[in-house]
Amino acid sequence: MNSFIFTYNGFLEKWADYFFTNSIEILFLAIPAAIFSLFFKKKSPRFHYILWTIVLVKALIPSDIINIQTPQIYTIEIPAVIATAFTQTIVPTFNLYQSLFFITWMGIASFLMIKLIVNSIAFRKILQSKIEISSTVIDKLKNHYKIDKNIQIYEANVAVPFTIGILRPRIFLPKNSDFNKIEFIIAHEIAHVKRNDFLMILIQNIITIAFFFHPIVLIASGFLNYYREIICDDMAVEAINSNPKNYSRKIIDYLEFCLKQKKYPILANGFIFSKKIIIKRIEYLINRQEKVVKNLSKIQILTIGSLILIMTVIIACESFVGIETNKPEVVEPNIETLNTYIFSQNINDSVLVNVKVGSTWDNSKYVIKTSSGKKNVDQLAIETLQNDDFISMIKKSKTQNININVVFKKDSKKNASDQKFIPFDDPPSPIGGFVAIQKNVIYPEAAQNAGIEGTVIIQSFVNENGVVEKCKVLKGIPDSGLNEAAINALKKTMFKPAKHRDKNVGVWISIPVAFKLKGEK
Repeated sequence: MNSFIFTYNGFLEKWADYFFTNSIEILFLAIPAAIFSLFFKKKSPRFHYILWTIVLVKALIPSDIINIQTPQIYTIEIPAVIATAFTQTIVPTFNLYQSLFFITWMGIASFLMIKLIVNSIAFRKILQSKIEISSTVIDKLKNHYKIDKNIQIYEANVAVPFTIGILRPRIFLPKNSDFNKIEFIIAHEIAHVKRNDFLMILIQNIITIAFFFHPIVLIASGFLNYYREIICDDMAVEAINSNPKNYSRKIIDYLEFCLKQKKYPILANGFIFSKKIIIKRIEYLINRQEKVVKNLSKIQILTIGSLILIMTVIIACESFVGIETNKPEVVEPNIETLNTYIFSQNINDSVLVNVKVGSTWDNSKYVIKTSSGKKNVDQLAIETLQNDDFISMIKKSKTQNININVVFKKDSKKNASDQKFIPFDDPPSPIGGFVAIQKNVIYPEAAQNAGIEGTVIIQSFVNENGVVEKCKVLKGIPDSGLNEAAINALKKTMFKPAKHRDKNVGVWISIPVAFKLKGEK
């Protein structure tokens, strides 16, 4: 269960970071896009369509896709004693606020997705009574647009023309349609096929569902709907060799379909969108020049390139957040903050480990950059770093990618007989857990009055009966009384002895004893 909670909380953190960071970056990107769009207000609709496509597609680009952060180097010295790990059990809890936000987002997004699917299924049932038709008008328009793919056109029980399909585009027209009167509609729909707009509409719907809460995403989606339609209007005007004003009159004559039937497939290139878009299309066509420049000018291409560059800079800047430029390249984290102590055999090696920091040690990635040449030592180095206290300490600096030099330091002062390696299968463990040791701790009054606290690491020999026989201070707090208090607490604690091949054996272990003043976290 604990593993599930850690994994769930890690997922929530990544989910929240993705949507929060992306939402801010979309806002920053929309500002220059709006300025460019206003500056080139009367330019080609293709230019505006590309601008707002960049803003919308930014929602799909993770904020950490560009990481130019240089890994920092941390050095940890681990005394090479014969020891095993004793850590205080951490009971994880669900992140309540992030869970509420996630459940709310999931509920609304699921509702919108179900609505989209139900809409598509409902229209597929309506389209079952379709009748395929052919016309010289269709062939003429396909030749004009230079389309090789097969376009199927059907008459169905619909009032509004629309197009669906990417690989097999299908255009649906109202029954008993007069091809001579709606040639402009067919030209408009085939223009959508030429541009593969159905694919963009699919992506657009996914983004707007995921970012339903973001006003910029909804505004950008509305701009795309508008500019997509007038681009196809321009293409249709040229295809049927019509005057823009005559084309707009045909749209006005066709408006009664909009009043009779408002529904159309969400995942479709619909000729009729909202009345507001239709009015804006007519205004555009009335004020449109006889000839529209299709190709983008050099200044427009440079502007689009500038927006892409701005997006890249915005994403790249995210990797700089939290970096302290004046921080030393090599630091030594206090071993008191570590919760894990390793088992070794008096080795004298170092291992350089790269850590991509996650929400917990389990979600972090550990890669050996410089090996000690010994597989078991490399594994010990990774196990040393795999604890949540260490990851929390690193995350306080908002660092995401670090190199850690784990040094196993041989202690020549130790008596060789005391450091004799005793093999075992199961390590000793305090009866009642780590808490049992802490209950036996008597905090020296002088240390309390002086405000002294910290963690004392005691190297102890637990015999085959589970009794602590010998104790040596591995890392202590001198002249405080805490070293002696830690030793006394351990000697009062009974252990389950270590086992080797089902036999009790005496072994050396290193045990951290924490001293925390009341009121401290």
